[in-house]
Amino acid sequence: MRYKISLIISVGIIIALAIFSYNKIKSLERVLDYSETLIDSIKNYSLKVDGLEVEISEKSASILTLKEALQLEVISKEKYRKLHLTSLNTIAKLEGIISVLKDSLKALPDSIIIEVTDTNRTYRAIKLPYEWNYTDKYLNLTTGVRETAQPYFNLTMDFNAEVIVGNRKEPVGILITDNPYFKTQKMEVIIVQPIPKWYQSKWVYMGTGFVGGLLFNKFR
Repeated sequence: MRYKISLIISVGIIIALAIFSYNKIKSLERVLDYSETLIDSIKNYSLKVDGLEVEISEKSASILTLKEALQLEVISKEKYRKLHLTSLNTIAKLEGIISVLKDSLKALPDSIIIEVTDTNRTYRAIKLPYEWNYTDKYLNLTTGVRETAQPYFNLTMDFNAEVIVGNRKEPVGILITDNPYFKTQKMEVIIVQPIPKWYQSKWVYMGTGFVGGLLFNKFR
């Protein structure tokens, strides 16, 4: 009897190891898929949602385990520890440029353009054309007024951010950026869990090993 129990346990362990090896192979495939998606180009297109045309940027996604993400340095151990997360669901890295160019603007109704005609007196006036520029690591702002009294401005801002979705006591969304001009006013975090297939249950794995051991013992 003791021999039969040992045999059943052994067969169950072998089946469990086979499942584990299969999962390791799938894990390697996910890592390779991740490496390939790094060089994939972003797809940009527009579509109408509720009658409003919106711009879409789309990129292939990879599914990694936390261990794989740490090994590939998708997220550092220090950052994961300091965020106090108990689990990690999603990491999305955003890189883009916010660009606004407005040309030939209409001057405000109360704007007055002064032409200096009396050289014996000094008037406070702006000599046209006039341009003002401010540039730093993140922001490039140019504005001015042409000789035709038409104001204009050009604003571009680099935006790099990382969006992390994980769990503490409840799901939490975290946006990380070093851009001081970007302020997050609202975030909504909703995790939609797919309905697991019956064969994805851990009880199926355990039951398969147990039944496999019984059948092996019966027909050997």
